[in-house]
Amino acid sequence: DFYGAWDTMTNHNAPLFAELGKPCLSVSVQELIGKYNVSPQKICLGIPFYGRSQTTIHSPNLNTTGTGKQDTLTFKDDEGTPHFYDLLGKLPLFDVKRDTLAQVPYAIGCDGLNTFVSFDDEISVEAKARYAVDNALRGVIIWELTGDYIMENNILKTPLADVIKAVFDEKLPPNNVTEDNIIKHR
Repeated sequence: DFYGAWDTMTNHNAPLFAELGKPCLSVSVQELIGKYNVSPQKICLGIPFYGRSQTTIHSPNLNTTGTGKQDTLTFKDDEGTPHFYDLLGKLPLFDVKRDTLAQVPYAIGCDGLNTFVSFDDEISVEAKARYAVDNALRGVIIWELTGDYIMENNILKTPLADVIKAVFDEKLPPNNVTEDNIIKHR
């Protein structure tokens, strides 16, 4: 995790890209390859199946002042670090936005809920899996699979893992996952 409640400002826990000089997945990978001469075939890209919450002093947003605490009230079952499935159930409390540079979504609390949540969804997971393929990395690791277990009509679904599998199986054409065709849980 690059950022979390321990930081003074809200930011993404696992951005794929970032402004120059800020940490992110792509900078870490390129530094391992370029600076430390690590073979791409020895690198697995980490993809979280959880989010990081942070309460804010004022209205929540990206790059705003945090309290240094997670939201353990809204996400009490996950102690402030919501699994993907738990976050989906709480999304009506939030306005979801997408950072086009970082290529990840984030959620900001509505109606006085001063909470910022960084997380991954099907679109950001596809971008990260594609980055691993495009850069000839060994693969990806996820933490943790049960965060993706979603029950719908007594059927277990794993939307994030399914996207990764489709990218690695080359069954998902580039940029196939969009807001309009992701599995609708929201």
